[in-house]
Amino acid sequence: MSRRLRSNFLAAFLIVSIAVVLQLKFGLVSNFYPSFTLAVLIVSAFFLGFSELGFLVIFSALILNWRPGLSPEILVLISLPIVVSIFRKFLPAQVWLNFSFAIALGLLIFYSAADFQSLVKNFNIFLIDLIISTMFAVPTFLILKSVQKI
Repeated sequence: MSRRLRSNFLAAFLIVSIAVVLQLKFGLVSNFYPSFTLAVLIVSAFFLGFSELGFLVIFSALILNWRPGLSPEILVLISLPIVVSIFRKFLPAQVWLNFSFAIALGLLIFYSAADFQSLVKNFNIFLIDLIISTMFAVPTFLILKSVQKI
C-alpha cells in the first residue's frame, strides 16, 4: 500500500467515522437524520480504490444499520457509492461538479427508496438535507483532494 493511498484511506476513514457519529447524534437531538454518511461516501468514491471504498461502505452500513436485515435505505447507502466509483471515469465534468450531481441524485434515490410519497409531500426536507449534506461534503472533497497531492 503506497503512502498516498494510505493517507487517502486514513483521511476518508476518519471523515466517514465523523459523518456516521454526526448523523446519529444529529438525529437523536432533532429527529432529522441528514445524509452525512452517504454524501461523504460519494465523495470518497472519487478518491479511493474499490476495495478501500468497499471497506468504508460496509463499515458505515454496519454502524448505521443496527437492526437485522437490509432496509432499502441501507441498500442505497451500500450500492450508490460503489456505482459512483465504477462510473467516475466516464463522468464528463470536473470532479467537484460530478460529486455535487452524484450527491443530489443519490439523495433523490435514497429518499425515493425510503418513501416516495413522503418525498413528494415533504420536498422541503429533501432540499434541507441536500443543502446540509452538500455543505458537509465540500470540506471532505477539499481534504481528500489535498491529501491526494501529498
